Amino acid sequence: IGEKTLPKIMLYPNPSSGLLTIDITNAVGDNSHISLSNLSGVQLNSFEIDSNTQSLNLSDLPSVTYIIQLIFNDIIVSNQMIVLQ
Repeated sequence: IGEKTLPKIMLYPNPSSGLLTIDITNAVGDNSHISLSNLSGVQLNSFEIDSNTQSLNLSDLPSVTYIIQLIFNDIIVSNQMIVLQ
């Protein structure tokens, strides 16, 4: 029986005051995107994944904790990140 390789995300710098880099493993394809939400679960933005490294400009966001979700097929991987202004 084959093992399923789960997608992974790494965010840096975290906390961030501007440009956030997201390294993605095992999740680049047609059915993959990144979702940025607040802690209440309200989606603020969504981005298609087109490479293993994505950059997001967060400089216009207030200083709070956000949730970054990697959605790939039927798998969701979540991580928290902090924006400091």
